[in-house]
Amino acid sequence: MSYEQQVSWAAKAAMLGASPLLGPLELCVTLYMQIPVSFSKIKRARAIAGDLRPTSKLTW
Repeated sequence: MSYEQQVSWAAKAAMLGASPLLGPLELCVTLYMQIPVSFSKIKRARAIAGDLRPTSKLTW
């Protein structure tokens, strides 16, 4: 299931049968990704500090 489908499902559940909202909406999503075990100590430290960002696609 794609993240778009998961967001759609969660929104429908939260609306409890209410009419869909009209107009543009803003959605903020915070993702927490695990640091790969294959990272070196230096690369791991950079990732923890936020200097190294994820570069691969999410696989849900």
